[in-house]
Amino acid sequence: MNYKLENKTVLVTGANGQLGLSLVDNLVKQSAKVIATDIKSDNILRLIKKRNWNNKKILFLKCDLQEEKQVKKLFKSLKSKVVSLDALVCNAGVAVFEHFLERKTSSFDKVVNVNIRGLFYFIREFIKYKKTSKKKSVIVNVASHYGLVAPDLSIYTDTRRMSSEVYGASKAAIIQMTRYFAVNAVKYGVRTNSISPGGIKDDENPLGNKATQKVKQGLNFRKRYNDRCPMRRLANVQEVVDPILFLLSPAASYINGHNIVVDGGYTAW
Repeated sequence: MNYKLENKTVLVTGANGQLGLSLVDNLVKQSAKVIATDIKSDNILRLIKKRNWNNKKILFLKCDLQEEKQVKKLFKSLKSKVVSLDALVCNAGVAVFEHFLERKTSSFDKVVNVNIRGLFYFIREFIKYKKTSKKKSVIVNVASHYGLVAPDLSIYTDTRRMSSEVYGASKAAIIQMTRYFAVNAVKYGVRTNSISPGGIKDDENPLGNKATQKVKQGLNFRKRYNDRCPMRRLANVQEVVDPILFLLSPAASYINGHNIVVDGGYTAW
């Protein structure tokens, strides 16, 4: 599908992760220009090399969005390069997996600092960057279905990736922040929306790594998740990317302050 994003410049945070990588790949295929940022670079640099992209298609800038100075430095760098931004996708996010009775203050703070504070830094600097521009622009925030409902912890039987109270709270905050900026950034020509994905199938390493004891998605978790979801499956990453592309596109020009739930009906019951 053509989302009419030709020559649009889109800034994507969390570009090194599963959803971020797929989004960046799709944006370039749509002939958009991408400014990709993340604290890590291994996956995105491999994708750039694999696709043989040049600097006219994508620019990667390393940034720890927990650090306000780094975020400001990133936007200052873009201004020095005379980059005209059309859109921001706040995709970066982290989670923690201890049982809530064992939650460390450092773990709690990390989720808040990345998922809420870092998102705010990018939104604020993006709007400041766009203030003097007459071009319409858009922000898309990536929240979660766990910002709407509590996780069913009984499905996490063979994985340590148990969703936490602070993760859900941070995603609920993102949905509320989306509403706030939909009302207060529109005077600068910026419309703001969010998406709330459910679980996304990860085929890279579904059984984990026995050597590192790192488990991503256990088979029993997948079965229980599928049983819990009306569509009986996890999402494919493309099914989450497409709604983001739609919200970035001219077809969504009158959509502002909306949260699109992409969860196969998980939150419908």
